Amino acid sequence: MLRNLCVGLSFQLGALSCVGGVREFTVMVYNVENLFDLDGIAVYEEYSQSKNDTPFPYHAGRLLTKVKAHAEVIAKVGKGKGPDILALQELEWDHSPTRWQDVLGMLERTRKTSLDKLLRGYPAQEIRDMPAEFFLLKALEEKGIRGFHVIQPKPDALWRKKKLAHKNVVLSRFPAHKILQHPLDQARDILEVWLDVEGQDLVLFNNHWKSGASGTATESVRIGNARVLRKRLDAVLDDNPKADILLVGDFNSNIDQNLRFGNRVKETALNGMLESQGNEVALMKDRADLYNLWYELPPLKRGSEVYAGEWGTLIQLMVTPGLYDNRGIQYVDQSFGVLAFPGLNTHPEHGVPLSWVNLCDGAGVSDHLPVIARFRVATGKSELPKVDAKRLGGEPDREWKRRWVDSRLRDKRNLPDASVLEGMDECERLERMGTLFRVRVPHFDASDPSVRIGNEVFEIYTSNYRVRGAFSDLKRGKPATLVAELGLHRGAYQLVVKHTSWVNP
Repeated sequence: MLRNLCVGLSFQLGALSCVGGVREFTVMVYNVENLFDLDGIAVYEEYSQSKNDTPFPYHAGRLLTKVKAHAEVIAKVGKGKGPDILALQELEWDHSPTRWQDVLGMLERTRKTSLDKLLRGYPAQEIRDMPAEFFLLKALEEKGIRGFHVIQPKPDALWRKKKLAHKNVVLSRFPAHKILQHPLDQARDILEVWLDVEGQDLVLFNNHWKSGASGTATESVRIGNARVLRKRLDAVLDDNPKADILLVGDFNSNIDQNLRFGNRVKETALNGMLESQGNEVALMKDRADLYNLWYELPPLKRGSEVYAGEWGTLIQLMVTPGLYDNRGIQYVDQSFGVLAFPGLNTHPEHGVPLSWVNLCDGAGVSDHLPVIARFRVATGKSELPKVDAKRLGGEPDREWKRRWVDSRLRDKRNLPDASVLEGMDECERLERMGTLFRVRVPHFDASDPSVRIGNEVFEIYTSNYRVRGAFSDLKRGKPATLVAELGLHRGAYQLVVKHTSWVNP
């Protein structure tokens, strides 16, 4: 009887699967890197549709490429059916007057029109009025991924003053019976969603905190962001200590932020104010109320993005003790992972995320890799398998274990000279994004490194402090030879130097 019920529910809900009467569902957390619409109103200049603002205006072709790429990544989950809960960050906060149109109604009205054909009709007003999430949902539907409720914030009193570029959105196959939002200083509102998962409450907090994880200057702002979340989390747990709660999103804090900052700050937002930690046993024995699922993986396997050649863990998924009490909803032990697909969303050689590039019809996907975890839900306590104590993950880090991208220059032969970039159009240069070039600088200046190629000046950029040191060692005004990767930042080409072996190789 229970097996038949399980099969019926699985058929109705798509990606849900059943194991011995226990149903599993999947949660995915994904920063989609500036998924903007086509209304021509953008906080970021590089997503403007006017050549007065950027040399490479955003257009329908780029949006089409971007949402199709995201759909390909999302379709890797659930054997093509996608996750059951998709927590998204960096969808554009729609500034057009008709921003609160019915997204699901739009999907229904355009069901017989392909996304390609729809976007060929741009700039029709109807298309200009469609928000970014519509285009993503349309791309997902064309991959056979559907059945989502669309859960998103409404403008708070300060949204215009804060000039928000982004919002957090939740796509869920489970209905929401309560939606709250919590304004943050210099960051996107926290979206609190209470989902009805077959009669069980699952509380999800979707976050995107203040940026700047690499430096201490903005940590005080993130501490304020964390304080808002901690206060609300305490209120929910005070009411029900066994509540099933997920804290997800882009926290712009690494899970070992306290170790990275050392004694440069008195307290960190994630480890200090929020009390994120890595001891799974402490959670199960009620000595902690949060467990960060990154600790399921060994340190050298952790990473959702790369900055200055080092992997970070900004995209996170945290759980509370209720997800370990063998009733209602439970975390499936050791199911946490990172979605990395060489050639699709990661570089086939180095494994770094393929960031989005706003050239020609666009390329890449996102500068963040998504994370994923599975959960179980059952109708009775006895149906849920207990956590296997032998497989418990997580140990609190006691030292900073750094994971680097190996950018050493192994073969300097046959590198094209950067002079070949002269006269290339943006589509030709798009094909060469990530390509290494030999750059000859007649008069190097470490205070303002750049090189003229034809009529253009290319900035020479590095985020690696060791490379900056190597730049400083070069004699000002003297010739220098560099190896650099072609990149694009905010509508301007860059030649990016990633390793000291790239300086006078």
